[in-house]
Amino acid sequence: MKSYISKIGIFLFFLIFNSAFASSPVYTTFSDVPSDYIYNDALGYVKDNGIALGYPNGSFKPDNTINRAEFTKIIIGAKYGMAAIDDCIKENIKDSWEYVYFPDVNKNSWFAKYICVAKLNNIIDGYSDGNFKPTNNINFSEASKIIVNTFGYSVTTDEVWYKPFIDKLAENMAIPTSIDDFSKNITRGEMAEMIYRLINNITSKPTNTYENIKNKQNNFSNILTEDQIKIKNYIDGELKDNLDSNGYLGSLKGAIDRYNTYYANGKDVSLEDAAKLANKDLYNPLELQLSDKEWVTKINMEGSLLIGRSFDESLKVYEYTETPDSLTKEQIVKLIDKKYQPILENDQKRLTYKTTYTDVGVFIDGIARAEDKDGNELYIDLSGKQLFNQRFKIAYEFDNSGIAVVKDLNDNMFHINNKGDRLYKENFKTVSVFDNGRSAVTDFQDRMYHIDLSGKKIYIWTFKSVSRFGELTANATDFAGKNYSINLNGTIRDPLHLMQDPVTTKEDGDKLSLIAKKYPDYNYYSDNTVTVRDANKNYFHIDLNDNRLYQNSFSWVQPFSEGFAGVQDKDGNMFHINKKGERIYTQNYAKVWPYYNGVAKVNDKDGKEFYIDTTGNWVMGNM
Repeated sequence: MKSYISKIGIFLFFLIFNSAFASSPVYTTFSDVPSDYIYNDALGYVKDNGIALGYPNGSFKPDNTINRAEFTKIIIGAKYGMAAIDDCIKENIKDSWEYVYFPDVNKNSWFAKYICVAKLNNIIDGYSDGNFKPTNNINFSEASKIIVNTFGYSVTTDEVWYKPFIDKLAENMAIPTSIDDFSKNITRGEMAEMIYRLINNITSKPTNTYENIKNKQNNFSNILTEDQIKIKNYIDGELKDNLDSNGYLGSLKGAIDRYNTYYANGKDVSLEDAAKLANKDLYNPLELQLSDKEWVTKINMEGSLLIGRSFDESLKVYEYTETPDSLTKEQIVKLIDKKYQPILENDQKRLTYKTTYTDVGVFIDGIARAEDKDGNELYIDLSGKQLFNQRFKIAYEFDNSGIAVVKDLNDNMFHINNKGDRLYKENFKTVSVFDNGRSAVTDFQDRMYHIDLSGKKIYIWTFKSVSRFGELTANATDFAGKNYSINLNGTIRDPLHLMQDPVTTKEDGDKLSLIAKKYPDYNYYSDNTVTVRDANKNYFHIDLNDNRLYQNSFSWVQPFSEGFAGVQDKDGNMFHINKKGERIYTQNYAKVWPYYNGVAKVNDKDGKEFYIDTTGNWVMGNM
């Protein structure tokens, strides 16, 4: 692998050189960062040095959390040269491999090359289940390890795995004092501040330490009674589960009601006491002062804004459902959380642009969909100017990652990025939004499957229907009506975990339906064959045209896998056969498993377990 050229040395050279001529550097900043922002210098530094460029509309969103993929990209980009990053996959990942060191990091993912460098240099390890979980928010403990490893600091080990990394950051005065919890999800601004301090060897700013954070957490726990700790744990759990849907006050009230009903044992908890005990990062004293009517209005309006309605559209729904003593528009505006303020401001622009367009959607990161007087849809910027020089039959809003679903004037559907570029060249009949880097699509032969961000199928099968991915899995139904579960890697299993392949065409589905009627008790489709049992309880294999593959029968057979199937003869001996019904080795076993990657597990008559290849030779295990 190519040797990596550190950016740190270059940064430090210019820093020392420039210090002779200027007392303090002046950095540019982002459109959403005020001049008095606490990490303003850090944000300007990472921008001017190409470490983090922010969003296409010029914003940085410094108070937003950051996921593990984004964080790794920025940290690796701060340390290693782009030539080395760009070459990592080519030089270290085989062409036949779909994933980069982790089963949830596809080789074509935008962040894959940064994960490649990080893993190759022992900067990251991933989770105990083998995944990297790139879309998870990164907390301070995890971030401290990645930063320390990236910058090449030496650390010892400790019973608390993250303590040495946090100690090393504190030693270098690099922990912002806003970080006061080991499990706190760090913000984009805090990330920039840590990079800025370390690269520039800034030791004049106050830093937090491991002991300070630990003592703060312990002191809070020590002053609570056992009952209060019980209440706190319950309330925090309920807030975490319900905050997105019910808001702070709604989640808190619901948690209190449930706690008082089922766990209080006559010692009811008040709203005020529960709020003081709950997670301090969520504490919202202003919201606690709202009346029930104000709170319901706030939650309903914000929920409407969240699903993409404009303020005026949300207000119309509110006015339709509320009574004559409803709150005024001015009162409602004051209730809305400040994070929705851009929507309120963009609504004024939308009203202005409706003199040019028949409809204008919600602005997301400075881009909105619009409809012209001919019924075609397009995208416009905050000035009302058309973007991308292209019109569509349907144009959907961009998601948080800057990707949108569109249908062109020829009824082809595909995804574009916020520069107007297609993500891939293929056209589809339907596409869904991306979930965890996966989209459910329908081709023009009405076959469904999932693609990744490059448009590549994540498995070889096609289905009659597929669902969008949830957190880890999607559901699929083949053309024979059988259901399957698919994971993010494209591994497919039927509900009973049998060796069964999906039926990928309607024609094959119809054939399998006829076979199922003839052999109703036992029929499994795999490797282009069907495992069946006749009325005399003889087991054998047929093709989809109901032709037997061989003439002999067995007392039990497995579905074919990699051209071989395990069978049991009338004497109870088990072994593997090929598709001609011929034994592939002479040994008999008490139990055999299907072949996978040319190897099958077997148990001999003495109960010993080992593995054999396709000629029956021992590969590994106890003989």
